[in-house]
Amino acid sequence: MNKSWKSICWLFLKMGVVIVLLYFLYNSINIKNVWNTIKNINLMPIIFYCIIIWPLTVIVLALRQKVSLKVYGINVNFLTLCKSIYAGAFANNFLPSGLGNDIAKYFHLQNSQKNEALNKLKSAIVYDRFMGLIANFIVVCIGGSFILLFKPFNNIVCMVTLFCFFCLIIVFFLYKIIDKLPIPQIRYLKELWIFIKHFFLSITQVKKLVLPVLISIFVILLSNFGYYMYFLAINSETSLLLINILMPFVSISEMVPITINSIGVRETVSIYFFENYGIIKEEILSVMLLTRFVSIILSLPGAIFILKK
Repeated sequence: MNKSWKSICWLFLKMGVVIVLLYFLYNSINIKNVWNTIKNINLMPIIFYCIIIWPLTVIVLALRQKVSLKVYGINVNFLTLCKSIYAGAFANNFLPSGLGNDIAKYFHLQNSQKNEALNKLKSAIVYDRFMGLIANFIVVCIGGSFILLFKPFNNIVCMVTLFCFFCLIIVFFLYKIIDKLPIPQIRYLKELWIFIKHFFLSITQVKKLVLPVLISIFVILLSNFGYYMYFLAINSETSLLLINILMPFVSISEMVPITINSIGVRETVSIYFFENYGIIKEEILSVMLLTRFVSIILSLPGAIFILKK
């Protein structure tokens, strides 16, 4: 099977997953109640999110990216990095979750680099993504431990928490294993192997790891506070503590690029986790739909930055 047929099959598979998830949501939720909830929103929390939390999130993400680029000896203007964040956010609306973001950032930043620095740029973008992933694993481990200690036991929460915990352990020991293995002599495998080796070397250097991970945790908390604003907008009494504990679990599910921008995945997983702790399904879906709509609007400047490139 050639690449084009594989791409087509993969696209149809993603569309199938989206249709199944949306069908599940449609049949398990009163859509009329969702529409009534959205019609009666309080706009003030959403306005606060748009003018304070979103711009601050862009600045903090650009700061993390600058730190990640510095690890690989790359220096990029801060305003250019902010534009790349917007470009990534816009592309993420139409491509598989996370991947679109990174691809758009790379193409936006590549013109500012010489050809010999492009491989370093790719590594730095992967490194930046990995810092966010490590931070998410840490937050899930903390939140999962809290749930398992103080809330009713949940098998899924237990499994995801253990998975994240073991991933963190594996990440910090993987370089030692890779370092001892022989380098493949096939050209492309050799290049990939060297990239992986250098990448894991960079993420096992604790001094270089601390700052981007701390920034990433702050980004997660900012994002969760944004969700809190949306819950306030629909007059829900969902606590900020519960959002901080559960939303990282939702973020973990979005890492799997099985749908475009995690359509259906984010909504289904959010309903599963929040409903277990007393939040009404219609409220959860209303919040997720609002965040999608506002995210598309806020990321529109990214389309301009992409087109200019």
